[in-house]
Amino acid sequence: MVTRRDLLSGAFGLALAAPRAFAAPVGARVGSRIYVADQDGRRILVIDPMRDEVAAVIALGAGPAALASAPDGSAIYATHPDCGEISVIGVREQKLLQTFYVGGTPFGLAVAANDELVVGDWNDAVLIRVNRGNGEVNGRIAIGRSPALIVADPSRRRLYVAERGDSTIGVIDVDRLERIAALRVGEAPFALALTPDGRRLYAANVRGGNVSLVDTERLAVVGAFESGPMPYGLAVADDGKTLLVVNQQAGTLSLIATNRFEAAVKIKVGRYPEGVVVAAELGKAYVMNWFSGDISVIDLEAGLEARRIRTGGGPRAALRVSGPTL
Repeated sequence: MVTRRDLLSGAFGLALAAPRAFAAPVGARVGSRIYVADQDGRRILVIDPMRDEVAAVIALGAGPAALASAPDGSAIYATHPDCGEISVIGVREQKLLQTFYVGGTPFGLAVAANDELVVGDWNDAVLIRVNRGNGEVNGRIAIGRSPALIVADPSRRRLYVAERGDSTIGVIDVDRLERIAALRVGEAPFALALTPDGRRLYAANVRGGNVSLVDTERLAVVGAFESGPMPYGLAVADDGKTLLVVNQQAGTLSLIATNRFEAAVKIKVGRYPEGVVVAAELGKAYVMNWFSGDISVIDLEAGLEARRIRTGGGPRAALRVSGPTL
């Protein structure tokens, strides 16, 4: 796996975006939290978006890379590529509940429409299906090289996998656990984001410096647009009209109007930013600044960085869990 030292020596780092939607503020729901994978610190940071501060720290046995949440928001799953494990974190308990061993180098993961975990093995180019109750591995298939972010499309019972090593998006039929298509996009796709209606998929092409647009009805790549150097993180607005793109090399967040595919606003953030997550009802976005050891809080209406949350370590991936039952 790529570390901070690898990136400084010229290797490409690994990143993850959490494709969350945003809307105008309507009042926060009690218990909303943002979960951040601090790979350097071997921990999960829990951010309170009402106060914009670290509310809790959950220690793990190894550095977390990617995150996914249970459909009911009761658990967070974190991959550990260095030791072949997946951690299960209880949201109500705010602690590590159990660890599943899957072997290999698990990286991107998602919860599929059949309620099972699916995990990509970065080095072995396979997709692994895991029972999220007991951790039993009950299926695996070959996919493209260096599988990165995975996005679930429940309505179509599909998964989309960014196959970075082959510059393709793998399309997986969940019920058959079968790779039904491989769509060629730009060079080295990593982050993916699906529109709320599921009809469009965006892929951030790290080495290509652009974002590809996929029509999921036709399973066809229908265009691409420039975004900035080394695009890593993606998020889509509730109405699908705005795309957020994290440009790692430039240290910026672009807000792109999807009817023109032009950057309306570019916001300076921290050093080597990676993941981005949105707090919908607060009108904010949060950008994980890996090299700065902090998180940029973005005021979406004003189009500027409002403040920084100092975390230390190396925040990379993030997701949001919201609801009054947390």
